[in-house]
Amino acid sequence: MKQWRGLGLILILGLGLLAGCRLDPAVIPTVAVLPSLTPSPLPRPTLPPTWTPTDTPTITPSPTPTPTATPSNTPTPTATDTPTATATPTATNPPRPTNPPRPVLPARPPAGFEGGAPPGVSGVEARLWALPVVPSFSGRVWRIFAAGQAAGQRANVFVRVGDCHTATGAYLEPFGTPGRYDLGPYAELQAVINFYSVSPREGVGSSFAQTSLAASSAFNAAAVLDSTWSNPALCRPGEVPLNCEYRVMRPAVSVIMLGSVDVQIYDTNTFRSFMTQVVQTTINQGIIPVLTTFPTGPNYNEPVALEVNGIILDIAQQEQIPVINLWRAARSLPEGGLQEDDFHLTARSDNFQSFNGDERLYAQTLRNLLTLLTLDGLRQNVLGG
Repeated sequence: MKQWRGLGLILILGLGLLAGCRLDPAVIPTVAVLPSLTPSPLPRPTLPPTWTPTDTPTITPSPTPTPTATPSNTPTPTATDTPTATATPTATNPPRPTNPPRPVLPARPPAGFEGGAPPGVSGVEARLWALPVVPSFSGRVWRIFAAGQAAGQRANVFVRVGDCHTATGAYLEPFGTPGRYDLGPYAELQAVINFYSVSPREGVGSSFAQTSLAASSAFNAAAVLDSTWSNPALCRPGEVPLNCEYRVMRPAVSVIMLGSVDVQIYDTNTFRSFMTQVVQTTINQGIIPVLTTFPTGPNYNEPVALEVNGIILDIAQQEQIPVINLWRAARSLPEGGLQEDDFHLTARSDNFQSFNGDERLYAQTLRNLLTLLTLDGLRQNVLGG
């Protein structure tokens, strides 16, 4: 079975690499029926799947002591002999947990990307239109971060997880090199760039410069959980790409965009199972998952792609974690932010990042802006940077 699984994923990812993240629809049915696509059992999470506030602890009252009889030979003290009463010890209440901060939006969400939904939309599409493009942060996020700090994760390190949309040099990488970006009217974002411009490991200057071990062309939610695709130079034997990246980098935040490749291979229930494992693996290590919806187009399995985006929203709602809603923001871009294949995100050919208007032309530039705004919101409201 393991040999079949490895062969199946090799065929899947090999075809995807040749197509630059996209597979040939003609061969998908043959690949998709391999038994290797059965998801593995979910691990038992360290943190509960949903967070319930515990600000008011339940205190069991101590039993009332039964008074004992006073011996008859005990002299009755006079008024002048009455000793000073001492306080009777009472049960000490458990310390009240520190309240997490209230949800707070980043200081300045981008203007002009929150247009209303067109008439007649319903279902998943209506949910996507209703979700803001830049997230706020729940108390669960604060608690995941606190658990990660106790486990040794680093507040000023983030990682990226995904397919070709994430592995490309256009996504966040330019912000690790002076002269490769222009923040334009978002000059305040230099603070979050500075915050993450520390070396996460030897030979890597910043989180922006890290070549993610959990992001590669044609990666899907199953591939990041399969050691077949781990880098043997940096990963331990049997270590899956996701855990390898987390161990090497020890981040506090993981920005995840998966699903666009899965649309070509898996049914939605299989994607849900693998994606849930990715998120729970992240949370269990005290790393904040930041999920990302992806743009869809009419010529690329759009009904299934919308369902997959809906699953991303389901998982985020269940786990109370943030979502960057690139799907909604990209609707305002030319061609919905997609190239002619309705799959790849539009981007400048030289990968230079400018927020002087390019965010209204190219989906990768817009994604960079939304990601920096989200990271900055985490920095200010959760990470303490």
